[in-house]
Amino acid sequence: MLEVAASMVECAKKRTESRGAHQRSDFPKRDDQNFLAHSMVMRKPDGTAEVQYLPVTITRWPPGERVYGQPAEKAAKG
Repeated sequence: MLEVAASMVECAKKRTESRGAHQRSDFPKRDDQNFLAHSMVMRKPDGTAEVQYLPVTITRWPPGERVYGQPAEKAAKG
């Protein structure tokens, strides 16, 4: 489990955006241009992590910004 946790940390450090449960106060906006991707981590022989990205195929619903509370109410009213 520690290897999985360490891989998640490596991916999170490289994502300079906020998306869903991944929130960064230094990068509050989502960045679909660079990070609408699956993160893949490979361990090198020396144990360091290499993060690569695979494309996401949108099948049913396009990605959108999640809004809650008053912003969501305003968006619903149009």
